[in-house]
Amino acid sequence: MNEPLRTITLDGLLPTTHVIQQRVTAFRIVAADEIDTHRRVTIIANGEPAHAAVPRHFCNASTPVAGDWLIVALDGAVSHVRDDVFRSEATPVPRAAAGCSGLPPRVPRFPG
Repeated sequence: MNEPLRTITLDGLLPTTHVIQQRVTAFRIVAADEIDTHRRVTIIANGEPAHAAVPRHFCNASTPVAGDWLIVALDGAVSHVRDDVFRSEATPVPRAAAGCSGLPPRVPRFPG
């Protein structure tokens, strides 16, 4: 039996992972087949698949596909970027600059 994926919220305090004109949090989209039915995409968060609810305007410019990136800006705006654009324009933020110096990488612990 398949266990349901956890759902992460995109409106809380998220660590900055990249800079694309501004600091953002980026998640790799691995499935976008539930946008019409549930307004969510499946992303990789902390090394594990998870659902993320997306706003109605998420597909206005284009429809995301697996491999694209879900972007959350510091002001909470949620959008997506094609993989080729992301790779050419995004700069990773070192862990130290994100406030993680001296801390080990986070290992998520989930019930179950």
